[in-house]
Amino acid sequence: SMPLIVGVTTKKEEIKPGNRLCSDDLEKLEDVLRILESAKSNNLDKLINKIDITNKDDYVVEMKKEKKIVHLGDVTNLKNRMYYVNAILKQEAGNTGTIYVNGNLNEGFLPYFSAN
Repeated sequence: SMPLIVGVTTKKEEIKPGNRLCSDDLEKLEDVLRILESAKSNNLDKLINKIDITNKDDYVVEMKKEKKIVHLGDVTNLKNRMYYVNAILKQEAGNTGTIYVNGNLNEGFLPYFSAN
């Protein structure tokens, strides 16, 4: 029931039970927990299939059932970002595309949807 996490920088052969991930990956996984917690409070957690942690300034979330990719940005203002994701999901139900909430909401960025 957990989403697939992609984009780790720890070498594949070092990912074994008992081994630690590199510090960058550990920080990103803390962010993943924040993302999932915020998604859960907005009833979005069950929709997330995959989280790409390649770029900590733009986490990318896949919602396969909704046919949407979400460019979440970083983990600042997660509550507001998830609010916008939820609103756009409802507005664009049935449409395939990408949701962008990866800008600075405090500086006038307006989240938007781009259809495929």
